[in-house]
Amino acid sequence: MRKTSLALLLCAAGAWAAGHSWSPGDLWNWRTPRDPRISPDGRRVVYVEEWNDRAANAACSNLWLVSARDKQLRRLTEGPWRDESPRWSPDGTRIAWISGRGGIRILTLDSGREAAIDSAPLSLAWSSDGRSVAFTA
Repeated sequence: MRKTSLALLLCAAGAWAAGHSWSPGDLWNWRTPRDPRISPDGRRVVYVEEWNDRAANAACSNLWLVSARDKQLRRLTEGPWRDESPRWSPDGTRIAWISGRGGIRILTLDSGREAAIDSAPLSLAWSSDGRSVAFTA
């Protein structure tokens, strides 16, 4: 709670300094990064970006990938659903996550191929050899 209050205070101060008055409508434009996961080789980070869809009155989240070296951003998912809990495969070639589109999604980064596992997962983890994904449901 204390961190949230401080963040709101800093944003309000920044808006005031820029000559823009803060309004409750600004919260609909707020984007929150969370759950960063560093790749096994340390070269990339996948994270969740959360926002509110005002028209649907819903919270949504998608995945982004950023290069640690040159800070290049790449959107991995896009849509009005909740993609959460990204996890790197042990070799760093795939990312698995829980998707609001239903179940678990696995993206192979080189090919862009995406596979789906139909389930209702709560959490997931890769096996140490990267051949399997375990999940609780």
